[in-house]
Amino acid sequence: MTLDFLEKFPKFNIFIYYYSLYLKYIRSVLKLFFFKKLQKILEIIKITEILIRRKIS
Repeated sequence: MTLDFLEKFPKFNIFIYYYSLYLKYIRSVLKLFFFKKLQKILEIIKITEILIRRKIS
């Protein structure tokens, strides 16, 4: 895309801007969601490891 094109269609430019913001927002939300899920999974793994060690000893 050239600058001429964006100057001819300012509404399209605004659309692109908001769409990129929207994508950034979705990406950050997904990261947060998966990070929290990962933390929970890691906690569960730690707990099971501790339980297994207690059963062995």
